[in-house]
Amino acid sequence: MGGWIEGLYLATKLVGDKSIENNKLVDRILEQKLSFNIVQRMLDDNKEKDDGQQNADVVKIIEDMQSLKEAFDKVKVETTETEVAPNNETKVTTLKSKTTVSVTPEDFKELQLVVDNLRTSFIQ
Repeated sequence: MGGWIEGLYLATKLVGDKSIENNKLVDRILEQKLSFNIVQRMLDDNKEKDDGQQNADVVKIIEDMQSLKEAFDKVKVETTETEVAPNNETKVTTLKSKTTVSVTPEDFKELQLVVDNLRTSFIQ
């Protein structure tokens, strides 16, 4: 968790106040919404210990991540329909689709702030 947040933090710091339009680093940051959904499921799956007791550490992280969830909820992710591209020569089939992400400059600033605050709370 900490490493993933640190990566987001560094990436958002590199963007800084630069324009988010046509910025590939911003696109990679916004695509982390997909990873975040996986992280969220992983945390939910592990909020109980094997003995049925709540894992207080995981529950706390889930609570801490709520602000990041709200920020990522403002990111729009659109994926094109998957195209199947078989290659009879190599006998390899490739699945192709394109994912686009978008967010307003104001919502990206909010995401930067949330990541900064979350990272700060983790390192203290």
